[in-house]
Amino acid sequence: IYYMIYNEVGRVIVKLNPILDVSVIIRHESTSFSFLDKNNYWVDEQLKGLVTAPNSNIITFSTENQPYCDLHGFNQDYYRSIKPKMYEVCVFGGTFDNLHLGHKFILSVMALVASRQLQVWISDSDALLANKKNKLFLESYKIREYRVRSFLEKLGVLSILETHPLLDAYGPTLTHDYDSLVVSTETLKGGYKVNEEREKLGKKPMNLLIVDVITPANEADKMSSTVIRGYFFSKTKDNEDIANFLHLELNELFISMGVDPLEHFVLMQDLKLKFCEVWRSYHGLLHIYSLLSKLKETEDKNNLRIKVAIWFHDVIYLPWRPDNEEKSIEYFEEFCKKSSPKTLSEEDQRLVKFYIQRTKVHFNRDFNEIPSQYWNEINLFLDLDLSILG
Repeated sequence: IYYMIYNEVGRVIVKLNPILDVSVIIRHESTSFSFLDKNNYWVDEQLKGLVTAPNSNIITFSTENQPYCDLHGFNQDYYRSIKPKMYEVCVFGGTFDNLHLGHKFILSVMALVASRQLQVWISDSDALLANKKNKLFLESYKIREYRVRSFLEKLGVLSILETHPLLDAYGPTLTHDYDSLVVSTETLKGGYKVNEEREKLGKKPMNLLIVDVITPANEADKMSSTVIRGYFFSKTKDNEDIANFLHLELNELFISMGVDPLEHFVLMQDLKLKFCEVWRSYHGLLHIYSLLSKLKETEDKNNLRIKVAIWFHDVIYLPWRPDNEEKSIEYFEEFCKKSSPKTLSEEDQRLVKFYIQRTKVHFNRDFNEIPSQYWNEINLFLDLDLSILG
């Protein structure tokens, strides 16, 4: 079985935005298409309800012909309805770091053809991860597993899904009998190697389900986790010391707030990724690094309220919107609801929100709304935020 996805709009967006998050919805036999005005994409009517976010990006796919989509609509002539062959147990192994469109496409194919069990094996050993580029931005196993399961939940296959840590190149494929192994065109040689080893052991070869990789016109712009980690690293000016500093500071922030980083890894990851958005030029990771570095030179270097305000004051930043501070406060409020920080009292939270709001009008130093004992603190925070001016 050979599937291909090719989308002109998506291709351009992927080139401009390596961290694009897209929900891949499968084209199923005997279902009708309807048009989503908000997204300018066609979506399988039967599966439309599985998309959790009403404004999420949706890409459909078909076989044999390459679907074409532009900003003005969709040409249905490229689509054909097929009934794929089903397999009892479908298995795939990979790193699944920074889950992207390519991963989701493969997982969608697995969800389409697996009838009894869908097994996803996720790399979790030094032997498999040691040579990954920009390892600092490699997500933990727990995060990668969470993202895989969350996506497949949208496709309604959690009841047949199993996820396992993958500790070597072969995993269970030499000791267990599966009727199908999913591979990409890039890992096809590995699939052949698995079957060679199985034959040596007297086992029946597995069916190889081949899924094409998503490659724009320029091979260098190919969707991959390596490209995404490189993009994140570029946001620290490719400086490993800065990247390490921010990584440690964010972990320390959570611990200082009484929030377990392991338990709330999704919140931590989301906070970090906010500062990697492609439209951020100044209000990114380097800005956070600058403020935290300057704070360390002051007597208030361990002040938790200032540290929290630094991380959250620009967490929402859309250059064309006038309410970024208000939206950042809302994000912080939601964060507190989800994480219940043990060492950040309600009064501390109120102060942090006041500090964030005042970054909208830095030069208005009327702080009568808060006790005078905090005026020096907020002055320091606002001065740090303006320090780029000299």
